[in-house]
Amino acid sequence: QRQMCIRDRAYTQFDDIANSLGLVVVYPDGINNSWTTIGNSDSYFLSNLVETIRANYSNNKCLFVTGMSQGGFMTYKFANTTSHNVTAIAVGSGNMSKALQNSSTSAPQIPVMHFHGTEDNLVTYDGTLFISSVENTIQWWVENNNCNTTPVVTAMPDIDLTDNSTVEKYHCCLLYTSPSPRDRG
Repeated sequence: QRQMCIRDRAYTQFDDIANSLGLVVVYPDGINNSWTTIGNSDSYFLSNLVETIRANYSNNKCLFVTGMSQGGFMTYKFANTTSHNVTAIAVGSGNMSKALQNSSTSAPQIPVMHFHGTEDNLVTYDGTLFISSVENTIQWWVENNNCNTTPVVTAMPDIDLTDNSTVEKYHCCLLYTSPSPRDRG
C-alpha cells in the first residue's frame, strides 16, 4: 500500500534537502494510493498528520506542501481547507477543480509554484468540464493573493536541447522573502 510514497521519495529526493536544512519531510499516501478532493476526509487526514508531526518532531511553524498529479489536486484542496498556516505550496501536473475555486471564499494568501507541461495528456493543460485550466488555476491564485495580473515572464535557459521542452517563469508577486525555512517563525 505504500507504493506511491516510495516512488515519490525516490523521484523528489526531498530527503537530502530536508537533511541539509534540518527539516522533516513526510510522504503520505491516500487510501488505495489515491487522494480524493470530494469531501474533506483526506484534508482531515492530512491536518491530523500535520498536528502529530508538529507535536512530536517540529522545531518551527513552517509547512510546505507539494504534490504531483492527484497529489497536486490534493495540495490545492488542503491549502484551501486546512486551519494550519501553510507557508507555501508547489504543484506538478495538478489543477484546482472548478468546484474548489467556487467554494473557496476565504482561502489564505500563500505563495504558489506550479509546474505543468502543455502536452500533458493525463491532467490536461487546458482543463476539462470540471477541472480548471492551468491558466485559470494560476489566475485564481493571482487574484486570491492580490498579485499583479501582468506577470514578469522570463524564458529560462534550455539546458537540454534534446528533450523537446522549454521553461518559462512567470512571476506575479512576492508575498514574503526568507533566506531559509528555519528563519520563519
